[in-house]
Amino acid sequence: MLWPDHCVQGTDGAKINPALNVTGKEITILKGKDLHNLVDSYSAFGDAFGGKFEKTELQEKLAPMGLQRLIVCGLATDYCVACTAKDAKIYNPTLEVIVILETMRGVAPGSTAKAIDEMRGAGIKVFATIDEYNGSMPE
Repeated sequence: MLWPDHCVQGTDGAKINPALNVTGKEITILKGKDLHNLVDSYSAFGDAFGGKFEKTELQEKLAPMGLQRLIVCGLATDYCVACTAKDAKIYNPTLEVIVILETMRGVAPGSTAKAIDEMRGAGIKVFATIDEYNGSMPE
């Protein structure tokens, strides 16, 4: 087993941080492994092979919404969050993609720091806290 169980549907580990302003317009995407359990996908958009093994419905749901901003949070900063945020920029280059560090946790300090640097390099806005993010929003 590569990872311990985490973000299991219906458990506290899968709940959204209560400090995040939830509006009811959020989209929940189920992701994980392909039907044959061969490929573990880190991105909520699908596997790292361009959807060859698994493709989620996230891009199809996002496209018609005309979103300007996407906030990505969850586990793990250095894997699923980073892959999802970077894919969001790849598939939607004009989208403002944001991660808020207190809404996620990484697996290892070294790989987490590297992932944060990579996200910043990809044009993703990184905030330390929800308050910092909220303070950056126009009144």
